[in-house]
Amino acid sequence: MQSITIGQIGEILLYVASFIGAMEVMIIRLKKTFSKLVKEETKPLIHEMELVEKEVSKLKVDFDTKVVNLELRLDKGDLRDMRAEIMRMLSIVDRNGALAEHERMHLFDLKDKYNKAGGDSYVDDYFDRLRKEGKL
Repeated sequence: MQSITIGQIGEILLYVASFIGAMEVMIIRLKKTFSKLVKEETKPLIHEMELVEKEVSKLKVDFDTKVVNLELRLDKGDLRDMRAEIMRMLSIVDRNGALAEHERMHLFDLKDKYNKAGGDSYVDDYFDRLRKEGKL
């Protein structure tokens, strides 16, 4: 039976430590090399992504502007429709002198919405005149 000496154990540990150290150095160098390679290869992609991001940002601003303009046009259309409905109902009241209770409530609600949306004074004047005459 052979006996292993402390010196031999030390040599084995030295070889193992050297092997581990060499592997660690190789891994670190490979990692740095790979990292540089990936950075170099992805530079054009990153640049292209930045250009796309700028273009998307411009499109988003343009889209948001168009949505706001569309909302404004819809609001103006709603305002026109509300005004026409109010004027129709007020002319019925002016001619006939009466509305059904649910129509009357609808008229008051619609006039409130119209005023909050920026309605004009013509409707208010007509409404107030009919009120003073006791028709509303």
